[in-house]
Amino acid sequence: MFGLSGVETSPSEICATQEIHINGDISFAMQQYLLATGDKEILNKSSYKAIVFGIADFWISRMQYNRTSQLFDINGGYVNNRYVCN
Repeated sequence: MFGLSGVETSPSEICATQEIHINGDISFAMQQYLLATGDKEILNKSSYKAIVFGIADFWISRMQYNRTSQLFDINGGYVNNRYVCN
């Protein structure tokens, strides 16, 4: 991610080069479209389903089980503070 100066501002190379947050942006936009328009017919389109399931598969593939917390973690992405990479 480049700041207003044009200089890379991401905290690490993995965050800078992969831009993995875009998947979340796309799925959020799809949800907002559905809520704003009430267009439930779009849910039946194979292209809509392919995008949603593709994004879900991507995030599932990044999950790693953490034995200490007994939860799944997704590493290499941004947390709420975009200047901190986990």
